[in-house]
Amino acid sequence: MKTTKRKLTVVLVLCMCLLLSLAGCGETPKTTSQDAPAATRTVVDSFGREVKLPAEIKSVALTSSFPVYLSFVSAFGEQSKVCNGLPAGFAPETYKFDFVFAPQVKEAPTVMSNASGDVNAEQLMALKPDVCFVNSEDMAKVLADKGLTVVGIKLTDFNSFRDIYRIMGEVFDKKDVAAQYLNYLDDTLKLVQDRVAAIPQDKRTRVLYFDKARMLRPNTVSEWWIPAAGGVSCTADQATLSQVGMDMEAVWKANPDVIIEMLAANVPAIYADPLWADVKAVKNKQVFNTPVGCHLMGNWTSEQPLLILWAAQKFYPDEFADINLVQRFGDFYRTFYHVNLTEEQIKDIIDG
Repeated sequence: MKTTKRKLTVVLVLCMCLLLSLAGCGETPKTTSQDAPAATRTVVDSFGREVKLPAEIKSVALTSSFPVYLSFVSAFGEQSKVCNGLPAGFAPETYKFDFVFAPQVKEAPTVMSNASGDVNAEQLMALKPDVCFVNSEDMAKVLADKGLTVVGIKLTDFNSFRDIYRIMGEVFDKKDVAAQYLNYLDDTLKLVQDRVAAIPQDKRTRVLYFDKARMLRPNTVSEWWIPAAGGVSCTADQATLSQVGMDMEAVWKANPDVIIEMLAANVPAIYADPLWADVKAVKNKQVFNTPVGCHLMGNWTSEQPLLILWAAQKFYPDEFADINLVQRFGDFYRTFYHVNLTEEQIKDIIDG
């Protein structure tokens, strides 16, 4: 009898264990932070659009002015993620350092038929980028409607220039790098302004940023970097215009102390043209072309702090004689682009 009771007790215990284990199977397993998928992020772009980003950014596509946006992406050390190539219209010999900073773009497929930013949406979609950067709100809508993740970054002035670092800092989850870059920019601006502060406004170097091939001041950014470097822009009264056409009479009237040419090929053309012979900058051999790194530095680029130092040294050689541009350029590219350039490469960039 006792044996029978013991057997019944064992059976009951086993049944209870079985029921408990079955009940446990219905519970939702607990996940650790390592098992849980990373949360998506949201960024507000230049057009005020809220854009939901994928958890991880593995590839980015650049539209519009390719070298401009490549320079911004490179300032975060993220240029290896660019999946499309340099468009037609950007001369490879001029933009050769794009292939140094981001070697893959040399062979990558292009999604733009020209430099103005006409995008082939089908080719872009075939690349399956995690994020596309565009500078047109209309294009942002077109591409977003096709299912692409699109972040608008529009350059209009110095404030929008700074805001791009906020946006890209959030896109790449590198807000600390954005802050580091902006601190570097502000420190550079302060260094220059402190040194030129004692120079009266009427004694400051008058500067013309110019493209002789088209006879115009190319873009509005020069109305920021010329005074930032301590100079006075000859076209400051037309600062809001995207381009300022000038005939020779206008050039003679401006009579700049220094001419900064957008392209190196135009410098010998200015010296060789008898119509320019009596312009002060030409007579005094003060015609220079801007450095060219990721982009022409007289235009919008993350390399603007370098241009400001370079320009300040051209405008006021004595006040900035101690600035070692080769060292400064090398430190910048090493810190932000994560690229170690040789001294020869740096001098090539400075020479444009």
